[in-house]
Amino acid sequence: TNGTGLKSGVITDNVGQGHFITGIQSGSTSQPLTNLIATFTRLDGTVVFNRIISLQLPNGINVNVNDVQGFELKNLQRFGVIGTYAKQFRGTQLAGVFYITLDALGNVLTSTTYSPAISSLKIAKIGGVNLSEQMFGRSFYVAGTAYDNFSTYSFALNIESHSGNLYWGNIYDLNIHGSNLTNEGGADIIENPFTSINGAREILMIGNTQEVNQPHVDAYSTRINGINGQLVLNANNTSTIVYYAPQARWFNGICVANASTNGQKGFMIAGSEVDFNTGHDFSLVKIDSLGNVLFHNTYPYNNYSSTINTTDILNNVIERENSFGTYEYYAVGHTTQGNIGNYDIVVLKTDENGIAVPNGQFTYGTTLNEYGYDVGQNNTTGNQGLSIFGSSNAFGNGYMYHVRAYFNGLSGCYERQDPPITSPNGLAEGQYLSSIVSDFQSNSIKTSYRLANDLVLCFNNSITNGSNARTAPKGEKAATISPNPFVAGTNYASIELAAEQPINVTVSIYDMLGRNYHTSKHPLIKGSNNLTINISEANMAVGMYSIRITSEKLNQSIMLMVK
Repeated sequence: TNGTGLKSGVITDNVGQGHFITGIQSGSTSQPLTNLIATFTRLDGTVVFNRIISLQLPNGINVNVNDVQGFELKNLQRFGVIGTYAKQFRGTQLAGVFYITLDALGNVLTSTTYSPAISSLKIAKIGGVNLSEQMFGRSFYVAGTAYDNFSTYSFALNIESHSGNLYWGNIYDLNIHGSNLTNEGGADIIENPFTSINGAREILMIGNTQEVNQPHVDAYSTRINGINGQLVLNANNTSTIVYYAPQARWFNGICVANASTNGQKGFMIAGSEVDFNTGHDFSLVKIDSLGNVLFHNTYPYNNYSSTINTTDILNNVIERENSFGTYEYYAVGHTTQGNIGNYDIVVLKTDENGIAVPNGQFTYGTTLNEYGYDVGQNNTTGNQGLSIFGSSNAFGNGYMYHVRAYFNGLSGCYERQDPPITSPNGLAEGQYLSSIVSDFQSNSIKTSYRLANDLVLCFNNSITNGSNARTAPKGEKAATISPNPFVAGTNYASIELAAEQPINVTVSIYDMLGRNYHTSKHPLIKGSNNLTINISEANMAVGMYSIRITSEKLNQSIMLMVK
């Protein structure tokens, strides 16, 4: 589907198992405005609808669409789409938030706009959306960025999901650094299942802030009353925590973290952090229910080079409880120096402590540029796996891009798995008292639509070696191989691994195209094992290889680099 970028995608259930994807279509000479693209596809690839939707204000002005987020409405066969609109008209910038609902065939049912009550304030962009669990999906929260002639601000909305009625909406000045001279923006928002105010859950908004005339960017979290949008005060009468960075840090996406760290559950936050040595690194931060840091890890993209600095950005993260009853996390984003092309989509898989699992750096893309924005999971028997949503310019000026993969990262299309790098870090905090600048008002908007097109890049009904099991089951030590990197022509390699009981395993070596170079069988004893592998006849050329160790009760993989 042509479009300048996909910003969100979700796995559907109420309207049938599939994927609902939203993005924007770039303007052209004949169609100068940007429009909304919404598409619903079954798991087998069948397209139910694929529409380009245009927006028009009540006064007849057609507007540009941006920053769209789509979701499925619970207990109804409907979809919701929220985004921003803007248009310069007679010297005035018209800008606000729009929300529309669609039926199962893509027809528009309701359409509403929201704008700040103070006319000098305008909406810049949408950050994130979260359906209310307490309201059983009948309302949702939105975070984003507003601005005026002096500064930028964070905003939050609470909207009734079926009708579009506005419960509340506020623009916040976080007063960070003891001054209102800061540029701030809301990146994502989530309902807090761990704390409540008189029986009602509060919400947590995350975002980023930059003090005027200062070069570095810091991240923040702020607590908000889910009933009325008022700020919730901590014990020291502050409502916002700032997470300082030596140079720059961004928070982009958040999910609930039910895994216990030091006896505490909380939230996992995906983002990016500037490192003086490796460039922008992937970042995961776990905080408790009040916003205090539990752990903070960075993950420089492993492109097997010590001289190339990359820009690595994580945009969202999800939690999965696997078949062993433990939690793992999948964070999606992209890197500028991928192992496939230039910009590549990356999914980072970690355990419940934020430690990246063996071969848990999944890369997807072509030889050009792909960007990862969202990730979802399907745990239905027979359809288990990840859905990864992004955009690509490999086939024109921006295409919406969608990947389906097993939980071990295999999709069968334009991919590779590599060992990631985990770097634990500390994190400094500061607390501040924030305030409300303005509320919101709602209005109506008109819609019209036309059809869009699809292009199937690669489709497989099943994939050899695709697995939804853990890479290293609980209690097992991840296998390692040495030497690694491996010099071409070497005859022997050593694999170290542990087993919980005596078993027989098969060791196989494959290249990135799935061609087998070696297969041998080995007995393992309970405990530590050291296997010597004779690969004198493998004739492996320079490149990347996957070492797979399998049995009925064990499934591990190691990436081997031959140079």
